[in-house]
Amino acid sequence: MAIAFFDFKKHASSYGFQQVGLKIITSDTLEEFASVSTFIRPSEEYLALDHGCWLGTAPTFSDISTRIDFLLDGLVWMGHDIDQIDIPNLMAEFKKIGKKPPTPIDIIDAVHFTASETELAKAAVHLGLGSTAYGSVESCRKNLEAIRRCGSMMSLFEPDKMRNSDHNDMNPIISLIKSYDDKAQATSSLSKLTL
Repeated sequence: MAIAFFDFKKHASSYGFQQVGLKIITSDTLEEFASVSTFIRPSEEYLALDHGCWLGTAPTFSDISTRIDFLLDGLVWMGHDIDQIDIPNLMAEFKKIGKKPPTPIDIIDAVHFTASETELAKAAVHLGLGSTAYGSVESCRKNLEAIRRCGSMMSLFEPDKMRNSDHNDMNPIISLIKSYDDKAQATSSLSKLTL
């Protein structure tokens, strides 16, 4: 199984620019086999003018939408705070250009893991998981690297979870992060039912 690990946000200095960092990884070994990392200039030319020649030559979302759709459609989507930020931004961009957006088979949001306050989650935050200081292109790489490093520390902090993974086709660290996300989703669904 493949996982699309991505970060899609507005560029900090904005002017309508966005950034996308997208890595397709294997769910069991976390090996990367495809990626897209780029700034995205706004389709409105007046917003793209005079902000440095490298930004002026960046593709528009329309230019790269087919590749993004091809890489994301039908995969598990994963990232940090993607439910609140990245996925809505992505859907809005597809809507702007009048294209049907890609559809995930599942979503794993690492924000629930980093909020868990476990020793491993604290280590993940210390390693940079969830930091927004880098921008999307670099954040995607840093977040994935933090997850990989946490995977190597699982035997210290969560040895029982290494042996008792809920998902046999996933790396134990991905399975652990997914379990926190699943619990948060179940709690959210339950609280909506009680309202």
